[in-house]
Amino acid sequence: MLNRRGDTMVEVIVAFAVFTLVAVGAITIMNRGIAMTERSLEITLVREQIDAQAEILRYARDIQSTAWTTIRASSAVSSGGDSCPGTPPAEAFIASVSTTGDISYTRFSSVAGAYHQPQTYSQFTVADSPQAYCMWVVPDRVFADVYDMYIRACWYAPGESTPTTLGTIVRLYET
Repeated sequence: MLNRRGDTMVEVIVAFAVFTLVAVGAITIMNRGIAMTERSLEITLVREQIDAQAEILRYARDIQSTAWTTIRASSAVSSGGDSCPGTPPAEAFIASVSTTGDISYTRFSSVAGAYHQPQTYSQFTVADSPQAYCMWVVPDRVFADVYDMYIRACWYAPGESTPTTLGTIVRLYET
């Protein structure tokens, strides 16, 4: 009688199935990790953009620019404009500073093509003119010389069916 040693076909199939489950599990965990990392990066970048808008508004107020005068004159909104990812409220705008220090104030309702849906995450860019990608500021006069600036951003993160939203309120006092 021959003494045959080796694995049976059933043992090979079971070993292959276990290996496949482990490999698929590892790939799934890696994909989730990459998606979480990308989402964290996007939130960080958008938060920097929101902070930049807040700083531009503070700068506009501090130097009493014409942009600040225009923002103050049109601050009669009672809500922060929560429409996401749709069109922002009529009072919404984006602010930017040129290399010469001049502040630009772009109201979406008056400048066609200044507001777009985001391709990746919410942001604003300055090329020939300021462009906002699902980011906006809505002014609100609280008291005579007190203004709340609602800065909003929203976008669809990778693999998400609901939009990711970020926002803050910056209270500015007349100096």
